[in-house]
Amino acid sequence: MRQKKYVVLKQRRKRTGILLCIPAFLVVAYAIYMLGYALVMSFNSNMGVLSGEYHFVGWENYRKVLESEEMRGVVGNTLLYAAATIVTELGIGLLVSAALRRNLRGSQAAKVCIMLPMMMAPIASGTIWRWMLTDRYGIVNHLLGLLNIDGPMWLADKLAAKFAILFVSVWTAAPFVILVLLASISSVSDDIIEAARIDGAGGLQVYWNIIFPHLKSAIAVILLIRIPDALKMYDIVYILTDGGPANATQVISFYVYNKGFTSLKFGEAAAASFLLFLFIAAFSVFFNSLVNRNKKKGR
Repeated sequence: MRQKKYVVLKQRRKRTGILLCIPAFLVVAYAIYMLGYALVMSFNSNMGVLSGEYHFVGWENYRKVLESEEMRGVVGNTLLYAAATIVTELGIGLLVSAALRRNLRGSQAAKVCIMLPMMMAPIASGTIWRWMLTDRYGIVNHLLGLLNIDGPMWLADKLAAKFAILFVSVWTAAPFVILVLLASISSVSDDIIEAARIDGAGGLQVYWNIIFPHLKSAIAVILLIRIPDALKMYDIVYILTDGGPANATQVISFYVYNKGFTSLKFGEAAAASFLLFLFIAAFSVFFNSLVNRNKKKGR
């Protein structure tokens, strides 16, 4: 009797688990369908997509995208933004998380302030910063003026616009990096650190030889999440500069949007988006295998 009840309970739990997984299955199925549809579009002519009739053009759309001079500039901008934002976020995250671990006065209030940008939607953050960076009545140039510094036209000058996008991107994503690193640092035993200090290790030596090696797994997780996210950045560019001035801040996601919904070249847009997907997927698989290989070697 008891065994029969156990079997019934096990079957009920199995059915419940399957029911709870149905929404996830639907999302995955929809994602696979959209991915397949984008692949079909990438081998279709632009007019064929608009008319709803399939006109196979082979690799023509991919050839146009890869040979486009505009695409080369877009790829350069995207890689530059991704590299600069990741390096800056990691640098800020390592410094701030180490300071917060010491639980100095005001640390709790600082943690709340750090989390605020992460709680805001990127569109809202971009809108706020667009008003703040306006050259005539923006608060940033007003504060620089109080210091007798002539602020640049942040959203109209090519170099200044790139710095503005980099700064806002870091402002929105750095809290995530800080919190992940802080959680990893907090798990380091105080006894180990105290023992190292008794043995004569300084603050920098303790951090480099004890705390930093403990952060390798957290840094790997951050890179695995943030690099693909940085490569497909769109919303901040759209709100701040709309890809300008003169396409100086255009990235791949924004290039795909313009190709598809401004120029109505849906075939080329699908080809560019699928190339981006393949690059991110290949990077994720390679990086994940590299991390697993280092774990097996005990690094």
